[in-house]
Amino acid sequence: MRILPKILALVVVVALSPIAAHARTRDKWLSYYPAVVELTGTLRIVPMFGPPNYGENPESDSRLKVPVLDLVSPINVRGDPSSNINSQSFRGLTRVQLDCYTVEMRKRINDLAGSEVVVVGSLFQAITARHYTPVVLFVEEIRRADR
Repeated sequence: MRILPKILALVVVVALSPIAAHARTRDKWLSYYPAVVELTGTLRIVPMFGPPNYGENPESDSRLKVPVLDLVSPINVRGDPSSNINSQSFRGLTRVQLDCYTVEMRKRINDLAGSEVVVVGSLFQAITARHYTPVVLFVEEIRRADR
């Protein structure tokens, strides 16, 4: 009957592994621009209300298609108290909006919608009504995740 304690110990370790992984994620902090980060998640194109009133008047507000990354694991972003824009810290974010400037990058994002992707870029705090998550990732590179 010596095998029973070993099996019980293994069951406890397996059961607690997700808690330990969450604790490691909880303690890791990312930084805003100019730091470059790499995030993994599922890329989704989410319908959102746009101008003029961003959902206050759904009948007259435009509808936007917003690229959002549903993260594989939550992230923490440390604010910079000396910054006028990126001063606030956020803990446990599970989703970030993706932003880009080029037509080519927008096309690439649309082509990868629904896929698990790796996105490289810089984080910044939401500052306009067109930012739908507290933190936005400016995309420098995006690729399909290796499985």
